[in-house]
Amino acid sequence: MGSFCEGVLSFSFRKDTPDYVLAAFSALAGPVAPEAPSLPPSVEPNEYGEIPTDFAQNADEIGMFGEDPFPGEPWRHDWAGPLGGSMGVMFVGHSELFWSEMKRWTLSARFSLKDDPDRILRAIEWLGPDIEPNGPDGPLLLGYLRHEYEVRPILVWHRDQVLYGEDLRDE
Repeated sequence: MGSFCEGVLSFSFRKDTPDYVLAAFSALAGPVAPEAPSLPPSVEPNEYGEIPTDFAQNADEIGMFGEDPFPGEPWRHDWAGPLGGSMGVMFVGHSELFWSEMKRWTLSARFSLKDDPDRILRAIEWLGPDIEPNGPDGPLLLGYLRHEYEVRPILVWHRDQVLYGEDLRDE
């Protein structure tokens, strides 16, 4: 049957984030403020029916067809679908892309995926350059990823355009 990972992430996209990156999440937008820039059309779920983390696996394990249909282009996957809900029954998922008071597109996500937290972290690393930094004050905590059988999570941090994890599971 497999096990699940719960995730909680929140971050703002940089002003210069390309439309193709925002398109991967634009289906999560609710009512948009009138002053917000228009969002690009949403990425459609691909014909393979995979969740986006499938492309982060080793090449011989990727998807039911054995290869990533969008190699090197993770933004072409449907990220809104999996982040907008929950694959598990013990966790209510909900996510939203909204125009914040800071004049940035902001993603707030709570989700459950039938996947490993380490793989999910690898799968979202591509977002690092498009996340609004914390400035010179150091790293920015984005949230956590927690395996359903673990008490402690992996904290997800952002610094210098890099997304990385702090594994608290073994402590």
